[in-house]
Amino acid sequence: MITAEFDPLRDEGEAYAQRLRETGVDTRTIRYDGVFHGFFGMKGLIAKAEEVLAAAPHNDSVLLKARALSNHLVIPDFEGLCGALTEVYLAALNFRLSPELAGDPSGRGTQATYIPQLAVVDPDQHAAAVCTIDGQRWSIGDASETWFSLQACASPITYCMALEELGEEEVHRHIGREPSGDDYSAMRLAAPDAEGRELPHNPYI
Repeated sequence: MITAEFDPLRDEGEAYAQRLRETGVDTRTIRYDGVFHGFFGMKGLIAKAEEVLAAAPHNDSVLLKARALSNHLVIPDFEGLCGALTEVYLAALNFRLSPELAGDPSGRGTQATYIPQLAVVDPDQHAAAVCTIDGQRWSIGDASETWFSLQACASPITYCMALEELGEEEVHRHIGREPSGDDYSAMRLAAPDAEGRELPHNPYI
C-alpha cells in the first residue's frame, strides 16, 4: 500500500543499497554508484537484474550490479565467509593475548628488523582484510586506519598490472614462470633460453 510517506527513489534505493551491502559490495565504490532507475520493488529489481545478467551488456558497472543483485558474484555467500574469517581472526587474537604468552614474549615471534619499515611497526597491531575480484570487501581489527608497507606483497599486484596492460605473451618475453630453487633474495638469472636470453626465473624475483 502506497502512502504519503512512501518515496520509491528513497525507499527502494535504500533496499537496493542494502542488497549490495549484504553481498559485501562497498556502495561507495565508483563502479557501483547509482541505481537502476525505475526499478521499484525488490522483486522486480532482482528479476530485472537476472535479465541484465543474461543479456551481458558491455557496461561493466551495470553488469557488476546485476551480478550482485542476482547473487552471481565470485563469493555468493560472502556473509558466511566473513563469519568464518572473523572466527579465525578472534582465535589468533586470543592466542596473542593468552596468559601462556604473557610471560614469554618470544612465543609471539620476533619482529623483523632487517628492513627499516618493518622495525618501526607496532607489534600489537592485529587485522585481517579481504577484497575479491568483484569488489566484495571485509575487514576487522586495525585494518581501516592503519597504513602498512606492502613489501613483497607488491610483486603479485605489479605482475597482475603488467599482464593487464601488456598481455601474457609480452610480459613473459622478459620474465620466466618457474621457481628458481634459490633463496628468496638471491639475485640470479635463469640459464640462457633457446634465444640466448637470461631472464629472471619468475615475476617474484
